[in-house]
Amino acid sequence: MEYMELALRFYKIVVSSGKLPFFEESTAVTIFAPINANCPNSVNPDDYILIPPFLAYTPGLVPDGTYITRSGKTIKVTWAKGGGRLVNGRRIVKANVPIKNGVIHFIDGVCTS
Repeated sequence: MEYMELALRFYKIVVSSGKLPFFEESTAVTIFAPINANCPNSVNPDDYILIPPFLAYTPGLVPDGTYITRSGKTIKVTWAKGGGRLVNGRRIVKANVPIKNGVIHFIDGVCTS
């Protein structure tokens, strides 16, 4: 799948969960969107959004840093073997994609905390 298709898939999850007003009104949002083709359509988008107004491009995601999502779950950033960053064990496969009011990072699957 192309990244735009994957972003659209996450967008549809946001819309179906009734969370679109938050995205439209937020001034700064950081999203870790799961892109695995097997990702269920029923994930809670708040599990993948850092509490605004924290805007995190990957240079600002400190390895061994811990961040809290809108749902209260914890996201921990670590180094992957061979380089790159992991988010709760999931690899960031495409980072720093700018959106209207923030940034999106595509990760290779559903996070668990």
